[in-house]
Amino acid sequence: MNGEFRASRNQVSIFDHCVTNINPRNLLVQAVAGSGKSTTLFHLVRILKERGKLGRAVLLAFNKDIATELKKKGLPAATFHSLGLAAIYQYCRRGKLIEPTIEQYKCADIFDHMDIQEDHKRLYKANVLKLVSLSKNANIDPTTDSAVDQIEDLAFRHDVDSEHHEYQDVIAAMYTSNVLMKSNNDIALIDFDDMLYMPVNRMMSFATYKWCFVDESQDTNLLQREFLRLLRAQHYVFVGDRSQAIYGFRGADSEAMDLIKDEFDCAELPLSVCYRCPTVVLDMARPYCPSIEARENAPVGVFKDLGQDYGLDEFVASDVVLCRNIRPLITLALRMYAEGLKAHLLGRDIGKGIIKLVDKMKAHSTENLEDNLLAFYTKLSLKTKESEQGVLESLLDKIECIQAVIASLEVNTIENLRKKIDSLFSQKGGVTLSTIHKSKGGQWPRVFLLDENLLPSPYAKQGWQIQQENNLRYVSYTRAEKELYFIASTQSS
Repeated sequence: MNGEFRASRNQVSIFDHCVTNINPRNLLVQAVAGSGKSTTLFHLVRILKERGKLGRAVLLAFNKDIATELKKKGLPAATFHSLGLAAIYQYCRRGKLIEPTIEQYKCADIFDHMDIQEDHKRLYKANVLKLVSLSKNANIDPTTDSAVDQIEDLAFRHDVDSEHHEYQDVIAAMYTSNVLMKSNNDIALIDFDDMLYMPVNRMMSFATYKWCFVDESQDTNLLQREFLRLLRAQHYVFVGDRSQAIYGFRGADSEAMDLIKDEFDCAELPLSVCYRCPTVVLDMARPYCPSIEARENAPVGVFKDLGQDYGLDEFVASDVVLCRNIRPLITLALRMYAEGLKAHLLGRDIGKGIIKLVDKMKAHSTENLEDNLLAFYTKLSLKTKESEQGVLESLLDKIECIQAVIASLEVNTIENLRKKIDSLFSQKGGVTLSTIHKSKGGQWPRVFLLDENLLPSPYAKQGWQIQQENNLRYVSYTRAEKELYFIASTQSS
């Protein structure tokens, strides 16, 4: 591989910055879609190692699957959470504390044992648990006087509210602060968020790294940046794409790249050449990422808006159908299964979320379920503020998914409905059906964007939300290696 590699002009600039400088400044790499981030990092690590300049290094990946793939390529990859968990174990050993147990329901148990009214427990529990997770990722210290105000701000930003007339944001924030305090004081049990929150909150020590490389930097949040500071690496290299920041709803900072550049005093260099997409796709993507360039001799490729003029049997196994929402994908999957065609939906967690909503309605029949869902949606719509309309959009998408599955059942029972939803996300083989969020990091020869009119969401009101909707469109376009098509749901869908 090394003998065949010829560095691009962008890669040469990055390698020179890190290798030839005696004490290189921290570096932020703005890497457009398909620009070869992994290849660049692989060869940067290789060159540093060959020159005797690598030392102890770590490459932090977005999740475990990506870390595993990067390790296969010879990179010193890990996840934020694996490093954090190791630091917690070391902290406990040094302090002669019992080794902690991982317990995902830790904060739910804390809330259940709080000395508050039972009706308040029922009213506030779900939102308090959401806010505890968001508060940890925002590195909120519950011991400060401003903690409750900070939590209220988080609730507003992330549309965490209730339709109930007795619900009060300040009470939810106070309960959240109390749970956060008790959770942080209990190191014998840790949940997923604690793996980063506790090391930062307790200023735990880490192994010393000469180089720290951070992939998908556009999806980092405040807690992760504080975590990175604890590593005290001599040199940081951050790689990401501002136009692929799409996880603001999970707590990622929509301006993460610019915050990193400022907070870590980074020089910035580009990886601006896309080696994946044809020129027709790049022309469509460029309004959302002006710096993206075509590779030398890039093919023109194909773009067509097919509308409803397509047949289900025209899809092949190497295709992907992308959509902003899940309902059109489920409807398409049901149609394909009915015609004996293979397809698989990405996102088992999405299916579990839909089943959870079914269970929440406590319905005794599918007819009763649809009535309960309508009543639930109506109540929520009457109480939801304009800035929190995203909650309604997500709920409506799930309700329409449930209605579509009910319509496909031969025997309408709640149990059959639950089984059908689960089976939809368990299929293997055939064309891939995916939300745009789930497709990030993937690429396919032919990409079909279903119901592109769903972008941007009409519920995106705040500036950062609108920007992330534009980023979703950019991500969807740049999954295409050869051909991109717009298709529309048929009237029967």
